[in-house]
Amino acid sequence: MERIKISENVEAILNPVNELDITSVVIFSENGSVTDGEKAGLTNLSLQIGLKRSVSKTTREIAFLTEPYGSSIVPETGKDFSTISFQITPDGLPVFIDILAELITEPAFTEEDFVIEKEATIAAIRARLESAFSFGYEEFNAFTYKNTPYENLPAGTIKTVVPITLNDLKNRYKNFFNEGKFTVCIAGKIPENTEKLLSRLPIKGGKNKAVSFKASITKSETVRLCRRGSTQTFIIRGYEAPPVNDWRKYIAYKLLNTITGDGFNSILFQQLREKRGLAYSTGSFYPTLKNPGRFVIYIGTSPDKENQAIKGIDEVIQNLPALISEKEVTRAKNYLKGTYLLDHEKRIRKAWYHGWWTVLAGTPEKDAQYIKDIESLTLKEIKTVAEELSKKPYHQVIVCNE
Repeated sequence: MERIKISENVEAILNPVNELDITSVVIFSENGSVTDGEKAGLTNLSLQIGLKRSVSKTTREIAFLTEPYGSSIVPETGKDFSTISFQITPDGLPVFIDILAELITEPAFTEEDFVIEKEATIAAIRARLESAFSFGYEEFNAFTYKNTPYENLPAGTIKTVVPITLNDLKNRYKNFFNEGKFTVCIAGKIPENTEKLLSRLPIKGGKNKAVSFKASITKSETVRLCRRGSTQTFIIRGYEAPPVNDWRKYIAYKLLNTITGDGFNSILFQQLREKRGLAYSTGSFYPTLKNPGRFVIYIGTSPDKENQAIKGIDEVIQNLPALISEKEVTRAKNYLKGTYLLDHEKRIRKAWYHGWWTVLAGTPEKDAQYIKDIESLTLKEIKTVAEELSKKPYHQVIVCNE
């Protein structure tokens, strides 16, 4: 792995993998949805439209130039970062760099694209809310992160997306490439002139855009959401969890999440579904964030078993330290390590992880350190964080039928 300074605010991380003629590129920006303010979904929508066509080239003309070399240019927006990625044959890198440069400096932003993409985004949000879990999680996110930059999901909500204007998107897009730090991650075959090619990208960046805030849970609270047509009751419960920069505790919570609710052998699955028959589905997840995160437990159950399911979650969490053995820790380490390393088999994911760790933790070396540090965790450390979790208050959302 090689790190190269392209400009004051742009760095490149090169990871040569020469077995196949494939070059994967992921450009990371600190400009995630946390920078949207009240117009949640602004960054996401601006990238979707801005990278669609240029003033001089239609979407079809761009596709004609890029398709012989590989994939299209794909933007994505998360809470703490945004990415622009593509996967190509090495000889296509100059073509993609030139097209991306043109899309950055001369985006078309036509009224037609604006209407189509905005309507598609709103339709996707509505479709997302058809799922009891997605509906509940959006409400949970708004509830637990109320009045913070994490309050809305990256794509926004119908309430925040509808008022966005074409002019809003033009301004956001222009500022996007002039703010924050950028990391260009490349994995696969690295062309000899890569550094020179990257210097042609018109990305200026700017001062660090890191957003810091607290999001404490001080008491247990529950929000009940009843809607017509819900055939099951969905319970989503979240406990305050450490940000990524609280490293040792962060990786302990990551392993605890695997033990508690990741996979068929997890404690939640075994205790609530296999032994008690309370769950259609159950598990946990713990997103990696720069600011305070949430250790989230969920269960989908039949309406008549709602109280039993809540009691079951309470019992599992209260008894969590006692339910964790050396065997559970070993299983979880192997499972987490296996899934993590398998995800690195694709070059696009190798590139992605280097940028992800750089944006969130400050260095791509965390990619290799993560597994080593997970392996070093002891049973005592996991029991300690499990004990800590068992005493924490929570935020809970229950989605039920009217």
